[in-house]
Amino acid sequence: QELKTRLAERLAQERMDLMTAPITTFHGFAMRVLRDHAPTLGLSPSFQIASEGEAAALLHRAVEETVLLLLDQQDPHVVYLCQRFKFRRLLMHLIPLLEDRWSFQQFIQSNAPRTETISAIITAFLACDAHYADLKRAHDVLDFHDLEIMTWQLFQDDPRILTDYQRQFRHILVDEFQDTN
Repeated sequence: QELKTRLAERLAQERMDLMTAPITTFHGFAMRVLRDHAPTLGLSPSFQIASEGEAAALLHRAVEETVLLLLDQQDPHVVYLCQRFKFRRLLMHLIPLLEDRWSFQQFIQSNAPRTETISAIITAFLACDAHYADLKRAHDVLDFHDLEIMTWQLFQDDPRILTDYQRQFRHILVDEFQDTN
């Protein structure tokens, strides 16, 4: 509301348009898009956003449970990583990769050279990421990164949906541009 009021003062001729304009955060916009297309994405329309604390707890749980399960199964990649880094240190390496999974997924898709260690980390990361997704689905929550990643992916996968949003918005104003999401 504060932003609408400030814009209306500066753009008097557009005042009526501004009062009905959807002014929101990146995450608010993404949540609206995902709610509108929840069935397409296999999401419950009533999904919630996990608090940062909830998301961190689920992520830590997913990493620890996944690594323990893979160790029990004698997965050669995780056994190798635990020998190289030790269990707790391995968890501490995997957690930041999942916290910024978008960047690491981009790395995985790149043609960067793969060492034995990197290949093993990728295998462990993918297993942890899948378990984290399962936990979030079971709790009917998404985290803030999901909002960004899933909206971008939806637009990439379905150009018709992207076109619909491009038609809806003639202008986009980004306030606090330091948030470069």
